[in-house]
Amino acid sequence: MEVGRRRFPAPGLARYVHAQDRTCRFPGCRKPARFCDLDHVRPYAEGGETVEGNLIAACRRHHRAKHEGGWTVTRAADGVVTWTGPTGRAYRTVPEPWEDLDRPPPATASTPPANHIHRDRNHSTGLHMVRSATRPASAKLSILRLSSC
Repeated sequence: MEVGRRRFPAPGLARYVHAQDRTCRFPGCRKPARFCDLDHVRPYAEGGETVEGNLIAACRRHHRAKHEGGWTVTRAADGVVTWTGPTGRAYRTVPEPWEDLDRPPPATASTPPANHIHRDRNHSTGLHMVRSATRPASAKLSILRLSSC
């Protein structure tokens, strides 16, 4: 998608970039892209075009870090974004892959069914801790409940 020398992206291009990036492209930032600014990798004032390959989602904090904090950003053709800090250290972010939602994931013997739930019980307190099998054991527990069993 391309709109050429317009500074602000057309609504369709904005939706496309938000859907493509899903989150702020700064390393480790998980702010949803729909709440982020669209930033020109090569600044518009320096001839950067308002095209999909020159736009990234950046939350306001990281957008300002780029323009006021000494960070630089480059984007490769494959979507990999490299942020270089004021100290010269580079951090890469790889776009998250989209799954084909029309096809279910392949089932393997080691993969429990999607609705499988792990139940752990702390016998000293009587608490049951329930967590989804799709989350790692170190993930925050989704449900805590008291039980007499």
